[in-house]
Amino acid sequence: MGAAIDIVSLIADMRGLANDYEDNRTRVQTAKGLYTKALAKLLLAPSRALALAERDCSKKKRVKFKKRRILHAAIAVPIDPNEIFGPAGAGAERWIAEDPTGLGYEVKFENLGEGSLVIPPGRVPATVPAVFVDVTLPIDPDLDLDSFEFVDMGWDDQTVDLPDGTQSWSQRLGPLEEYDALFVDLTADLDRDTRTARWTFTAIDPETGNPPIDERGFLDPEDGSGNGQGFARYRVDATTGTPNGTELTAKATIVFDDQEPLETNEWSNSIDTDTPSVTLRPLPATTRGRDITVRWDGVDAGAGVAATDVYVSGDGGPLSLWRDDHPGSSATYRGQVGRTYGFAAAVEAAVGHASEVPTAAATSTRVVEATSSVGPPGLIAVGENGRVYRGNGATLHGGLG
Repeated sequence: MGAAIDIVSLIADMRGLANDYEDNRTRVQTAKGLYTKALAKLLLAPSRALALAERDCSKKKRVKFKKRRILHAAIAVPIDPNEIFGPAGAGAERWIAEDPTGLGYEVKFENLGEGSLVIPPGRVPATVPAVFVDVTLPIDPDLDLDSFEFVDMGWDDQTVDLPDGTQSWSQRLGPLEEYDALFVDLTADLDRDTRTARWTFTAIDPETGNPPIDERGFLDPEDGSGNGQGFARYRVDATTGTPNGTELTAKATIVFDDQEPLETNEWSNSIDTDTPSVTLRPLPATTRGRDITVRWDGVDAGAGVAATDVYVSGDGGPLSLWRDDHPGSSATYRGQVGRTYGFAAAVEAAVGHASEVPTAAATSTRVVEATSSVGPPGLIAVGENGRVYRGNGATLHGGLG
Protein backbone atom coordinates (compact mmCIF):
# COMPACT_ATOMS: atom_id res chain seq x y z
CA MET A 1 0.00 0.00 0.00
CA GLY A 2 2.94 2.29 0.80
CA ALA A 3 4.39 1.79 -2.69
CA ALA A 4 1.08 2.80 -4.24
CA ILE A 5 1.08 6.03 -2.25
CA ASP A 6 4.63 6.80 -3.40
CA ILE A 7 3.64 6.20 -7.02
CA VAL A 8 0.69 8.58 -6.76
CA SER A 9 2.90 11.21 -5.14
CA LEU A 10 5.50 10.83 -7.87
CA ILE A 11 2.90 11.32 -10.60
CA ALA A 12 1.58 14.42 -8.83
CA ASP A 13 5.13 15.80 -8.53
CA MET A 14 5.79 15.28 -12.19
CA ARG A 15 2.54 16.95 -13.19
CA GLY A 16 3.34 19.86 -10.94
CA LEU A 17 6.79 20.19 -12.47
CA ALA A 18 5.27 20.34 -15.96
CA ASN A 19 2.76 23.00 -14.89
CA ASP A 20 5.46 25.14 -13.24
CA TYR A 21 7.23 25.53 -16.56
CA GLU A 22 4.09 26.07 -18.65
CA ASP A 23 5.31 29.41 -20.04
CA ASN A 24 8.70 28.12 -21.17
CA ARG A 25 8.55 25.83 -24.20
CA THR A 26 11.84 24.09 -23.64
CA ARG A 27 11.27 23.57 -19.93
CA VAL A 28 7.75 22.34 -20.57
CA GLN A 29 9.05 19.72 -22.97
CA THR A 30 11.70 18.66 -20.46
CA ALA A 31 9.24 18.45 -17.58
CA LYS A 32 6.60 16.58 -19.54
CA GLY A 33 9.25 14.23 -20.85
CA LEU A 34 10.44 13.57 -17.31
CA TYR A 35 6.88 12.84 -16.20
CA THR A 36 6.27 10.48 -19.11
CA LYS A 37 9.54 8.63 -18.69
CA ALA A 38 9.14 8.32 -14.93
CA LEU A 39 5.64 6.96 -15.38
CA ALA A 40 6.89 4.40 -17.90
CA LYS A 41 9.65 3.33 -15.54
CA LEU A 42 7.09 2.91 -12.77
CA LEU A 43 5.39 0.25 -14.83
CA LEU A 44 8.69 -1.56 -15.43
CA ALA A 45 10.68 -1.01 -12.27
CA PRO A 46 8.93 0.98 -9.52
CA SER A 47 11.78 0.98 -7.05
CA ARG A 48 14.27 2.29 -9.65
CA ALA A 49 11.82 4.93 -10.87
CA LEU A 50 11.15 6.21 -7.37
CA ALA A 51 14.85 6.53 -6.69
CA LEU A 52 15.40 8.37 -9.95
CA ALA A 53 12.48 10.73 -9.30
CA GLU A 54 13.72 11.55 -5.82
CA ARG A 55 17.11 12.49 -7.24
CA ASP A 56 15.61 14.52 -10.10
CA CYS A 57 13.22 16.51 -7.93
CA SER A 58 15.45 17.24 -4.94
CA LYS A 59 18.85 17.34 -6.69
CA LYS A 60 20.38 17.05 -3.23
CA LYS A 61 22.87 14.50 -4.44
CA ARG A 62 24.40 14.00 -7.85
CA VAL A 63 24.78 10.41 -9.02
CA LYS A 64 27.92 9.69 -11.02
CA PHE A 65 28.06 6.95 -13.64
CA LYS A 66 30.98 4.75 -12.65
CA LYS A 67 32.40 3.62 -15.97
CA ARG A 68 35.84 4.23 -17.41
CA ARG A 69 36.02 6.77 -20.21
CA ILE A 70 38.16 4.82 -22.73
CA LEU A 71 38.34 1.07 -22.34
CA HIS A 72 36.99 -0.44 -25.54
CA ALA A 73 34.73 0.43 -28.44
CA ALA A 74 31.56 -0.72 -26.66
CA ILE A 75 31.69 2.07 -24.08
CA ALA A 76 29.17 4.85 -24.83
CA VAL A 77 30.69 8.30 -25.28
CA PRO A 78 29.24 11.80 -24.86
CA ILE A 79 26.98 12.66 -27.81
CA ASP A 80 24.47 15.39 -28.42
CA PRO A 81 21.00 16.20 -29.73
CA ASN A 82 21.64 19.91 -30.21
CA GLU A 83 20.01 22.94 -31.78
CA ILE A 84 20.08 26.69 -32.26
CA PHE A 85 17.27 29.21 -31.80
CA GLY A 86 17.12 32.80 -33.03
CA PRO A 87 14.55 35.58 -33.29
CA ALA A 88 11.02 34.20 -33.67
CA GLY A 89 10.20 36.75 -36.36
CA ALA A 90 6.93 36.96 -38.26
CA GLY A 91 5.50 34.37 -40.62
CA ALA A 92 7.12 31.27 -42.10
CA GLU A 93 10.20 33.24 -43.16
CA ARG A 94 10.63 34.69 -39.66
CA TRP A 95 10.71 38.28 -40.89
CA ILE A 96 12.53 40.74 -38.61
CA ALA A 97 13.17 44.49 -38.71
CA GLU A 98 16.50 45.84 -39.91
CA ASP A 99 17.24 47.68 -36.69
CA PRO A 100 15.90 45.70 -33.73
CA THR A 101 17.60 46.05 -30.34
CA GLY A 102 19.94 43.17 -30.97
CA LEU A 103 19.06 39.79 -32.44
CA GLY A 104 19.27 37.15 -29.72
CA TYR A 105 20.48 33.60 -30.41
CA GLU A 106 20.91 30.53 -28.21
CA VAL A 107 22.92 27.39 -28.95
CA LYS A 108 21.78 24.40 -26.92
CA PHE A 109 23.70 21.18 -26.46
CA GLU A 110 23.11 18.00 -24.51
CA ASN A 111 25.11 15.00 -23.40
CA LEU A 112 22.67 12.35 -24.57
CA GLY A 113 21.45 10.15 -21.72
CA GLU A 114 18.67 7.83 -20.68
CA GLY A 115 16.51 10.83 -19.78
CA SER A 116 16.90 12.67 -23.09
CA LEU A 117 13.59 13.57 -24.74
CA VAL A 118 14.94 12.61 -28.16
CA ILE A 119 17.47 9.89 -28.89
CA PRO A 120 18.49 10.15 -32.57
CA PRO A 121 18.40 6.91 -34.58
CA GLY A 122 21.63 4.96 -34.38
CA ARG A 123 22.92 6.76 -31.30
CA VAL A 124 23.52 5.25 -27.90
CA PRO A 125 23.00 7.23 -24.67
CA ALA A 126 26.24 8.23 -22.97
CA THR A 127 27.31 6.62 -19.72
CA VAL A 128 30.02 9.10 -18.69
CA PRO A 129 30.13 12.87 -18.16
CA ALA A 130 31.67 15.07 -20.83
CA VAL A 131 35.02 16.67 -20.01
CA PHE A 132 35.23 19.12 -22.92
CA VAL A 133 32.63 20.85 -25.09
CA ASP A 134 33.60 23.12 -27.99
CA VAL A 135 30.96 25.24 -29.76
CA THR A 136 31.82 27.16 -32.94
CA LEU A 137 29.53 29.32 -35.05
CA PRO A 138 30.23 31.33 -38.24
CA ILE A 139 28.70 34.82 -38.18
CA ASP A 140 26.51 35.64 -41.18
CA PRO A 141 28.14 38.27 -43.46
CA ASP A 142 25.09 40.53 -43.15
CA LEU A 143 25.46 40.79 -39.38
CA ASP A 144 27.46 43.60 -37.79
CA LEU A 145 30.55 42.34 -35.94
CA ASP A 146 30.89 45.62 -34.02
CA SER A 147 27.52 44.95 -32.38
CA PHE A 148 28.27 41.31 -31.52
CA GLU A 149 28.36 40.42 -27.83
CA PHE A 150 28.43 37.24 -25.79
CA VAL A 151 25.54 37.27 -23.32
CA ASP A 152 25.91 34.25 -21.06
CA MET A 153 26.80 30.56 -21.04
CA GLY A 154 26.28 27.62 -18.74
CA TRP A 155 25.20 24.05 -18.13
CA ASP A 156 22.96 22.13 -15.71
CA ASP A 157 21.92 24.79 -13.16
CA GLN A 158 25.08 26.86 -13.68
CA THR A 159 24.76 30.21 -15.52
CA VAL A 160 27.55 32.74 -15.98
CA ASP A 161 26.61 36.24 -17.18
CA LEU A 162 29.21 38.01 -19.28
CA PRO A 163 29.81 41.78 -19.16
CA ASP A 164 27.96 43.88 -21.75
CA GLY A 165 29.80 44.15 -25.06
CA THR A 166 32.06 41.15 -24.39
CA GLN A 167 33.83 39.73 -27.47
CA SER A 168 36.65 37.88 -25.69
CA TRP A 169 36.46 36.38 -22.20
CA SER A 170 37.65 33.51 -19.99
CA GLN A 171 37.06 32.40 -16.42
CA ARG A 172 37.79 29.43 -14.16
CA LEU A 173 35.00 28.22 -11.90
CA GLY A 174 35.50 26.11 -8.82
CA PRO A 175 36.51 23.82 -7.52
CA LEU A 176 32.87 22.78 -7.79
CA GLU A 177 31.91 20.18 -5.21
CA GLU A 178 28.82 19.07 -7.13
CA TYR A 179 31.06 18.18 -10.07
CA ASP A 180 33.58 15.99 -8.25
CA ALA A 181 35.45 19.10 -7.00
CA LEU A 182 36.67 19.84 -10.53
CA PHE A 183 37.48 23.23 -11.95
CA VAL A 184 35.56 24.20 -15.07
CA ASP A 185 37.29 26.58 -17.47
CA LEU A 186 35.02 28.68 -19.67
CA THR A 187 36.03 30.75 -22.69
CA ALA A 188 34.15 32.83 -25.23
CA ASP A 189 35.95 34.46 -28.13
CA LEU A 190 35.03 36.20 -31.39
CA ASP A 191 37.58 35.82 -34.19
CA ARG A 192 36.86 38.88 -36.30
CA ASP A 193 39.18 37.76 -39.12
CA THR A 194 37.27 34.53 -39.72
CA ARG A 195 33.91 35.89 -38.43
CA THR A 196 33.66 32.93 -36.04
CA ALA A 197 32.34 32.81 -32.47
CA ARG A 198 33.66 30.08 -30.19
CA TRP A 199 32.77 28.87 -26.71
CA THR A 200 34.64 26.18 -24.73
CA PHE A 201 33.79 24.32 -21.51
CA THR A 202 36.66 22.29 -20.02
CA ALA A 203 36.77 20.24 -16.80
CA ILE A 204 40.13 20.47 -14.99
CA ASP A 205 41.50 18.16 -12.30
CA PRO A 206 42.86 20.41 -9.49
CA GLU A 207 45.56 17.86 -8.67
CA THR A 208 47.04 17.64 -12.17
CA GLY A 209 45.97 20.90 -13.77
CA ASN A 210 44.77 18.89 -16.77
CA PRO A 211 41.44 17.45 -17.88
CA PRO A 212 40.59 14.28 -15.89
CA ILE A 213 41.22 10.98 -17.65
CA ASP A 214 38.94 8.87 -15.46
CA GLU A 215 35.13 8.82 -15.26
CA ARG A 216 34.84 12.40 -13.97
CA GLY A 217 33.54 15.35 -15.98
CA PHE A 218 31.32 18.41 -15.73
CA LEU A 219 28.35 17.48 -17.97
CA ASP A 220 26.52 14.33 -16.92
CA PRO A 221 24.48 12.21 -19.32
CA GLU A 222 20.98 13.72 -19.39
CA ASP A 223 18.67 12.05 -16.83
CA GLY A 224 15.54 14.09 -17.59
CA SER A 225 16.22 16.91 -15.10
CA GLY A 226 18.32 19.07 -17.43
CA ASN A 227 21.58 18.06 -15.78
CA GLY A 228 23.08 17.06 -19.14
CA GLN A 229 22.14 20.25 -20.98
CA GLY A 230 24.23 23.33 -21.70
CA PHE A 231 23.86 26.56 -23.62
CA ALA A 232 25.64 29.58 -25.06
CA ARG A 233 23.83 32.83 -25.90
CA TYR A 234 24.87 35.83 -27.96
CA ARG A 235 23.38 38.97 -29.48
CA VAL A 236 24.16 40.81 -32.72
CA ASP A 237 22.58 43.42 -35.00
CA ALA A 238 21.93 43.28 -38.72
CA THR A 239 24.24 45.47 -40.79
CA THR A 240 22.76 48.89 -41.51
CA GLY A 241 21.47 49.15 -45.07
CA THR A 242 20.88 45.42 -45.52
CA PRO A 243 18.50 45.06 -48.52
CA ASN A 244 14.90 44.08 -47.98
CA GLY A 245 14.43 40.30 -48.14
CA THR A 246 18.03 39.43 -47.16
CA GLU A 247 18.22 36.08 -45.36
CA LEU A 248 20.29 35.78 -42.18
CA THR A 249 21.41 32.28 -41.16
CA ALA A 250 23.01 30.72 -38.09
CA LYS A 251 24.32 27.18 -37.66
CA ALA A 252 26.67 25.90 -34.97
CA THR A 253 29.06 22.95 -34.70
CA ILE A 254 29.50 21.19 -31.37
CA VAL A 255 32.28 18.78 -30.33
CA PHE A 256 32.19 16.62 -27.20
CA ASP A 257 35.63 15.48 -25.99
CA ASP A 258 37.37 13.81 -28.93
CA GLN A 259 34.20 12.82 -30.77
CA GLU A 260 33.08 13.71 -34.28
CA PRO A 261 31.61 17.22 -34.74
CA LEU A 262 27.83 17.50 -34.43
CA GLU A 263 25.94 20.19 -36.35
CA THR A 264 22.86 22.02 -35.18
CA ASN A 265 19.89 22.89 -37.32
CA GLU A 266 20.16 26.06 -39.42
CA TRP A 267 18.18 29.01 -38.11
CA SER A 268 17.14 31.65 -40.64
CA ASN A 269 15.42 35.03 -40.61
CA SER A 270 14.54 37.45 -43.40
CA ILE A 271 15.10 41.20 -43.12
CA ASP A 272 12.12 43.51 -43.68
CA THR A 273 13.22 47.10 -44.37
CA ASP A 274 10.10 48.12 -46.27
CA THR A 275 7.89 50.94 -45.02
CA PRO A 276 4.29 49.81 -45.36
CA SER A 277 1.70 51.92 -47.15
CA VAL A 278 -2.08 52.09 -47.28
CA THR A 279 -4.57 53.35 -49.85
CA LEU A 280 -8.21 54.00 -49.03
CA ARG A 281 -10.69 53.08 -51.72
CA PRO A 282 -12.69 56.15 -52.84
CA LEU A 283 -16.10 56.62 -51.28
CA PRO A 284 -19.09 57.87 -53.32
CA ALA A 285 -19.99 61.54 -52.99
CA THR A 286 -23.11 60.52 -51.08
CA THR A 287 -23.97 57.44 -49.08
CA ARG A 288 -27.65 56.52 -48.74
CA GLY A 289 -28.29 55.30 -45.24
CA ARG A 290 -26.20 55.74 -42.14
CA ASP A 291 -23.82 52.79 -42.66
CA ILE A 292 -20.58 53.79 -44.44
CA THR A 293 -18.41 50.86 -45.51
CA VAL A 294 -14.77 51.96 -45.59
CA ARG A 295 -12.26 49.78 -47.46
CA TRP A 296 -8.50 50.04 -47.80
CA ASP A 297 -5.49 48.20 -49.21
CA GLY A 298 -2.37 47.87 -47.06
CA VAL A 299 0.95 46.80 -48.59
CA ASP A 300 4.27 45.70 -47.05
CA ALA A 301 6.89 44.00 -49.22
CA GLY A 302 8.09 41.73 -46.47
CA ALA A 303 6.32 40.45 -43.39
CA GLY A 304 3.04 41.95 -44.55
CA VAL A 305 0.57 44.29 -42.86
CA ALA A 306 -0.50 43.23 -39.40
CA ALA A 307 -2.94 45.95 -38.36
CA THR A 308 -4.55 49.22 -39.45
CA ASP A 309 -5.47 52.37 -37.55
CA VAL A 310 -8.48 54.08 -39.16
CA TYR A 311 -9.30 57.74 -38.53
CA VAL A 312 -12.52 59.67 -39.07
CA SER A 313 -13.45 63.35 -39.24
CA GLY A 314 -16.87 64.99 -39.24
CA ASP A 315 -17.80 67.90 -41.51
CA GLY A 316 -14.19 68.80 -42.26
CA GLY A 317 -13.06 68.75 -38.62
CA PRO A 318 -9.86 67.17 -37.26
CA LEU A 319 -9.21 63.45 -37.57
CA SER A 320 -9.73 61.23 -34.56
CA LEU A 321 -8.89 57.54 -34.11
CA TRP A 322 -11.85 55.31 -34.90
CA ARG A 323 -10.37 51.81 -35.25
CA ASP A 324 -7.16 50.93 -33.38
CA ASP A 325 -5.05 47.99 -34.64
CA HIS A 326 -7.88 46.74 -36.83
CA PRO A 327 -6.92 43.33 -38.28
CA GLY A 328 -9.00 43.41 -41.48
CA SER A 329 -9.22 45.56 -44.62
CA SER A 330 -12.69 47.06 -44.14
CA ALA A 331 -14.96 48.43 -41.44
CA THR A 332 -18.42 50.01 -41.27
CA TYR A 333 -18.95 53.43 -39.73
CA ARG A 334 -22.39 54.52 -38.45
CA GLY A 335 -22.95 58.15 -39.45
CA GLN A 336 -25.71 60.71 -39.17
CA VAL A 337 -27.92 61.89 -42.04
CA GLY A 338 -26.86 65.26 -43.37
CA ARG A 339 -23.26 65.08 -42.17
CA THR A 340 -20.08 64.60 -44.21
CA TYR A 341 -17.45 62.14 -42.99
CA GLY A 342 -13.81 61.85 -44.05
CA PHE A 343 -11.56 58.85 -43.48
CA ALA A 344 -7.82 58.15 -43.41
CA ALA A 345 -5.61 55.26 -42.28
CA ALA A 346 -2.15 54.18 -41.21
CA VAL A 347 -0.83 50.61 -41.26
CA GLU A 348 1.74 48.68 -39.25
CA ALA A 349 3.80 45.80 -40.63
CA ALA A 350 4.19 42.56 -38.69
CA VAL A 351 7.79 43.54 -37.80
CA GLY A 352 6.72 46.90 -36.35
CA HIS A 353 7.36 49.32 -39.23
CA ALA A 354 4.48 51.76 -39.66
CA SER A 355 3.28 54.27 -42.22
CA GLU A 356 2.95 57.92 -41.24
CA VAL A 357 -0.01 59.02 -39.16
CA PRO A 358 -2.39 60.87 -41.51
CA THR A 359 -3.17 64.56 -41.07
CA ALA A 360 -6.04 64.84 -43.56
CA ALA A 361 -8.86 62.67 -44.83
CA ALA A 362 -8.08 60.59 -47.92
CA THR A 363 -11.71 60.10 -48.96
CA SER A 364 -15.09 61.41 -47.79
CA THR A 365 -18.84 60.99 -48.27
CA ARG A 366 -22.06 62.74 -47.24
CA VAL A 367 -24.79 60.70 -45.58
CA VAL A 368 -28.30 61.13 -47.08
CA GLU A 369 -31.65 59.43 -46.54
CA ALA A 370 -31.75 55.73 -47.34
CA THR A 371 -34.19 56.05 -50.30
CA SER A 372 -34.02 54.97 -53.88
CA SER A 373 -33.71 57.68 -56.55
CA VAL A 374 -35.93 55.82 -59.02
CA GLY A 375 -39.11 53.80 -58.54
CA PRO A 376 -42.23 52.66 -60.38
CA PRO A 377 -45.57 54.45 -59.86
CA GLY A 378 -47.15 53.67 -56.54
CA LEU A 379 -43.88 52.42 -54.91
CA ILE A 380 -43.92 53.18 -51.23
CA ALA A 381 -40.73 53.58 -49.17
CA VAL A 382 -40.03 54.59 -45.57
CA GLY A 383 -37.01 56.71 -44.72
CA GLU A 384 -34.92 56.35 -41.55
CA ASN A 385 -36.70 59.38 -40.09
CA GLY A 386 -40.03 57.56 -40.39
CA ARG A 387 -41.33 59.65 -43.28
CA VAL A 388 -43.29 57.84 -45.99
CA TYR A 389 -42.25 58.23 -49.64
CA ARG A 390 -44.32 57.53 -52.77
CA GLY A 391 -42.91 57.03 -56.26
CA ASN A 392 -44.18 58.83 -59.36
CA GLY A 393 -42.26 56.74 -61.88
CA ALA A 394 -39.12 58.91 -61.79
CA THR A 395 -38.29 60.05 -58.28
CA LEU A 396 -39.54 59.19 -54.83
CA HIS A 397 -41.00 62.24 -53.13
CA GLY A 398 -41.45 62.77 -49.44
CA GLY A 399 -44.89 63.25 -47.99
CA LEU A 400 -47.92 61.45 -46.72
CA GLY A 401 -50.34 62.21 -49.64
